[in-house]
Amino acid sequence: MREQETQQRVLADTYANFMERYIWHLEEPIGNDSAVAYYFVAEMAHQQGIKVLLNGQGADEAFAGYGRHLWAAYAHWLRLGTIAPLRLAIPRLFGGTALGERYQRSLFTLGASNEEMLFARIYSIISEEARVGLLGRDVLAQMDPDFVTGYVREQLARAPQGTPLERMTYVDARTSLPDNLLLCEDKMAMAASVEARVPLLDLEFMTVAEQIPGKLKLRGRRDKYIHRKALAPIVGSEAAARPKIGFDNALDLWLKAKLGEQMRAIVSSADSFTTAYLNPEFVLGLMQEHTEGRRDHRKLLFLLLSLESWYGVFMRGDEKVRVA
Repeated sequence: MREQETQQRVLADTYANFMERYIWHLEEPIGNDSAVAYYFVAEMAHQQGIKVLLNGQGADEAFAGYGRHLWAAYAHWLRLGTIAPLRLAIPRLFGGTALGERYQRSLFTLGASNEEMLFARIYSIISEEARVGLLGRDVLAQMDPDFVTGYVREQLARAPQGTPLERMTYVDARTSLPDNLLLCEDKMAMAASVEARVPLLDLEFMTVAEQIPGKLKLRGRRDKYIHRKALAPIVGSEAAARPKIGFDNALDLWLKAKLGEQMRAIVSSADSFTTAYLNPEFVLGLMQEHTEGRRDHRKLLFLLLSLESWYGVFMRGDEKVRVA
């Protein structure tokens, strides 16, 4: 069989120009910046005459492959009494850095008083204080303060008894997987006229995977432990032991270049989603912190950009983005 090397360089301009088409195909705002990268992979496959792609979606949810699973597994081992001195020391040592922000979020997570609060904080990409600063006064006044933890509470009520790790993987497979990852993957593949299939989400396979104890999925810091052990005889021990490589991109840098300039213009306009429902000064402050490298806000900024793109296409009816 003839092998053909295919590659495509996605530059900042390409990414920025595609954002509006991306949200038109996706039809709803989702903070998944890797979905854009998946479109370009599917497009390359289409150009090579490939009609169907197989991917490994679902393995992380079934076998504990995300960083949040470490928190679910080990948070109860860390005594809350250690938080107070660290909360004082970390701003002094790492204040104004992305590292310091991650530590602060870690402490915020460990301060949860019950399982539903722990899960809500692990899933969140923004602190409660930042959420208050982000939302406009009218929106805050109409919000249910228990909305997030209430949603997590409902999901946990459906989950079988088990360890926090086992319950989190169960919830993941029924929330973020179908409502985010699979939705984005399917629509981005279809946008490129390619069908994406997910063999690891075969119902019988998932039924067996969810019966495996969490201690066999996460061992120490090694994620997907039993999955790797099972595949080692097939793909080789070296390949099975490799660290996870996701659909990474240069979003961090692009938000400091053209994509960031495009976003500033959008959020500053009088008819933007930000002007209508959020605090524009706070959003621009987040962008400034990110541009200067004082904070890493890429996840939140991408979600806000998706919201703005969705608002423009489906609420304002911007005609220029209606492309097939």
